[in-house]
Amino acid sequence: SLVRHQVCSVLFARVGSRHADSYYTLAAASAYKNRDEDAVKYLKQAWQLQPAQREDVVSTPLFWSTLRKPDVAALINLSTPTEATFAATDASSRPITLPIDAIARMSGDFLGIEIGEAELLVPGGAVIAPRETPVADASTWARIEEERGILDYSLLKEVARSPGAFAQPALRRRLARAVNALASRNRWTDLLTLTDALSPKSEHVPPEIFFLRADALERAQRRAEAKDLLSELARSRVLQRKNDAYALEELGEKLAAHDMFDAAVKLLDKADSIRPNPFTDDRVRQLLMNKRLATKYATHATPHFEIRYPDDLSQAAAAQVGRIMEAEFERLQNWVPVSDFKRVTVNVVWWEDFRSTYTGSDFILGFYTGKITVPLAGVVQYVPEIVSILSHELCHAMIAQSTNDQAPRWFHEGLAQRIEMRDYHANAFNMYDDNRLIAMSLLDAVIKGSPDPEMISEGYIESQTIIRYIEATHGRAGITRLLTAFREGADTEDAIRRLSGQRLADFDAALRAWGRGSSKVFDNPPPLRYDADAAGSAIRWSRSDR
Repeated sequence: SLVRHQVCSVLFARVGSRHADSYYTLAAASAYKNRDEDAVKYLKQAWQLQPAQREDVVSTPLFWSTLRKPDVAALINLSTPTEATFAATDASSRPITLPIDAIARMSGDFLGIEIGEAELLVPGGAVIAPRETPVADASTWARIEEERGILDYSLLKEVARSPGAFAQPALRRRLARAVNALASRNRWTDLLTLTDALSPKSEHVPPEIFFLRADALERAQRRAEAKDLLSELARSRVLQRKNDAYALEELGEKLAAHDMFDAAVKLLDKADSIRPNPFTDDRVRQLLMNKRLATKYATHATPHFEIRYPDDLSQAAAAQVGRIMEAEFERLQNWVPVSDFKRVTVNVVWWEDFRSTYTGSDFILGFYTGKITVPLAGVVQYVPEIVSILSHELCHAMIAQSTNDQAPRWFHEGLAQRIEMRDYHANAFNMYDDNRLIAMSLLDAVIKGSPDPEMISEGYIESQTIIRYIEATHGRAGITRLLTAFREGADTEDAIRRLSGQRLADFDAALRAWGRGSSKVFDNPPPLRYDADAAGSAIRWSRSDR
């Protein structure tokens, strides 16, 4: 289907198509083939026809090298706090008259018209837009689509009582739109209501809807039901018949999160047989390692943690990790209060296993995916730099539990860095010019989706700098207010408005004004020392010389 899409896009381009999507596809295909000049040409053409949400562009890995080109970087500016807002130079040059109740908007060469519940989308239509037609920013269409999904909820929750209703393609599309809109607003209870009568055996319900229902069950603390739903979906002949490699991969990952490793590997292998994925073998190795961690490693329990460690590491070493984690948990309660903390697994592995199986990189020193995994087996002294790895991942776990796993990535990474006990922390304004700063609205897309380590590093440093700004302007209480907002389902835009009374773009602008006058590194108080414990020197850390 991708080949057909690309062929159609080429034909559209040659006959003068005004559909921006055709040119975005051509740009991605050109970037994939390392045809940089064509990628730049098509991306610029697409942008002029209809600017896309920058988050969508950022989330397309093929565009990353293209976005670094100077003329593209200046056009699709990732630094400005607001989305692109411009109209074609010949907009409204041949205006038409619309009905009095019509609502028209234009963006680039694109014209959108709403009349009641009907919608007309006119690629290249800005030229006929009535005079005084407002120019919409590039995210307008996505916001409108989300609002329609929310408005559809009341109607569709009645229709959804009969799963057969979704044999109608139009209703199926509306259901998918509503479910995605509810998920984006963290309205998980409503999502459960809307999907309650749907069965994984249904021929007509897209699997993505069941994935989101499983997420909603998790957030409702109904983990066993989520696991049962995913297991039933994996057994469904409907999913098997569809041969949807993406859905099989996604389902495999969700099963793995419930420690159903064998079933997950089976699904990933099936997906790879349908659509070969060069990363499947690496991912399967990781899942088999996760299975080994869950079934073969020794365990040491503390009040809040289960330390899993290899059999060639001593129990005393695992106990020391447990003591440090408990002490850091108490310290971090001042930042992220969690009254009913659920025990978290901490996997302590050897560095060579961690690097070869999980990261393939020297730059990643730990991660949290519902469980904490750190390459600290064999560590003799827990100096502050080592403790900060444990603290960082623990902070992720505490934020997840404090916010019902609804905090955005920029907040996660910013606060997890802020609480690390280091002599100082980097300041984004000390390192980057204003035109290199990433807009706050794009930080999540950069941190989650970029294949560029340098850009990810910028995103991390800027996120921690934002936390410092919040402290400077609202005190530590500002952090608590954001935690509360995220727990109540707010997204970044809404949470920042609750905190500051400002739109996200205005808050971003105020952050930059503050940063220009405060460009020194952030000094920290002396760290607590866990390596000064005299008793620690008597610990036999390992049963081998590994």
